[in-house]
Amino acid sequence: MGRLELFDELAKACGSTALERQLDLYLERSIGKDKALESDIRKVCLNLADSIKETEAFAKECDVMKGRVEAVQTTKFLRDRVHKDSLRLMALMISLKETELSQREKDLFGEKLKGWLPF
Repeated sequence: MGRLELFDELAKACGSTALERQLDLYLERSIGKDKALESDIRKVCLNLADSIKETEAFAKECDVMKGRVEAVQTTKFLRDRVHKDSLRLMALMISLKETELSQREKDLFGEKLKGWLPF
């Protein structure tokens, strides 16, 4: 099915003659939302990475005072927090990559709709 035939069929199904532009606008908005989400996730990743570094540095300082029970327990607690935060950071980085992939998929689909790439 050719590009124009596909749009004609979709336009008839939707009752609109401006379907191509509507689909293009939808994709542009959706990609814009993905880019905003990507930016937000990136900021959270940077803040979390900074927090992990600070917590690890403080845990090292507490580790120096091994003779005190409080210091040992604090170090243990902080290292546990660092581990959990590191797992969260990895999950956020995966989400970041998935968002980038979503943008690329939408870009490719838009190019196919415009006839620049075959379906």
